[in-house]
Amino acid sequence: MARRTFHQAVSIAAPAEPVRDSLIRLMTDMLALDPLAVSATSILKETTTDGASVEHFLVRDRMMFGPLPITFTYRSRVSLDVDGVIEYDTRVPPGIRLRTTLWCEPDGDGVVVRERIDVTAARVLMKTVHTGVVSAQTAVLANLKKSMERNSPGT
Repeated sequence: MARRTFHQAVSIAAPAEPVRDSLIRLMTDMLALDPLAVSATSILKETTTDGASVEHFLVRDRMMFGPLPITFTYRSRVSLDVDGVIEYDTRVPPGIRLRTTLWCEPDGDGVVVRERIDVTAARVLMKTVHTGVVSAQTAVLANLKKSMERNSPGT
């Protein structure tokens, strides 16, 4: 198995609370933000003993393998802790795991969204998986920025 980490930070000229709410809803809003997403269905909601809210999803997604789109299904667990940190734990066959952490930091009248994704995959798949993750997540946060700034008062 191989491991890689991807970091990005995106400044968004919008209030922190609606941005954080949008980050929490990324799975349900994925079709609007991710050009390769097919569907995301919530299958379980729970609250942990430490107050974190957790939602489990069954996701249908696709990626390009050369000129061919490949569709696949996977599970993702999304949690929001009491400090506002959002974590996604995603497992995609065959043995791919993405651990994503998102958080917002105040930045003037807006917010900086920071993201860290730890990718684990078979060495033979890592280049393709990592490239796909970077491309998809860069597009997702760029689309979120565009949407939030378009809908934010005063921007």
